[in-house]
Amino acid sequence: MVDSPAGRNQGYYRSGPLNADGTVTAWRPWVAVPDWGFWENQGAGITVADLDGDGTPELVVLAVDNPPGQNGGYYSVGWHLEGGRPADGWGPWQAVPDWCFWAGQGAAAAVANLGQAGMPHLAVLTVDPRWACGGCSRTTPSSTRCMLHCCVPAASCSSPDRGMTWNATPP
Repeated sequence: MVDSPAGRNQGYYRSGPLNADGTVTAWRPWVAVPDWGFWENQGAGITVADLDGDGTPELVVLAVDNPPGQNGGYYSVGWHLEGGRPADGWGPWQAVPDWCFWAGQGAAAAVANLGQAGMPHLAVLTVDPRWACGGCSRTTPSSTRCMLHCCVPAASCSSPDRGMTWNATPP
């Protein structure tokens, strides 16, 4: 959840154990994501996975900042979840490379093994209504010991209202 008060926004998350039928038995309290420095958000996402292979999951939070002009996608990792909270603190906010969207309408994050055995990948999704063409995925290393996938504009996307043309080719 992202609260949008006057001034800077704040991201919050909460969790709770699930029954076999998919209902949450008891929600934990809302927890603020630290260092949420964004004033206007166009989306946010969250995922949980064991990123460093120690058997304890981490919490990955994705935020889409909406400053004047182009949006920016950023993620942070909360290390070693215990009782729904990162016991070893949070990593710094890191930019998602090639975030080339201007009017995001949401965001999502997931972690899965999409390549080398045992190497988790962070997959991010956003919706930008101004792009009239499809997307492709690009993989780049990140400093959180994961891999990062993000969507980029596909071949010859044009945006006359922004005065630019994208000629990105899928890898």
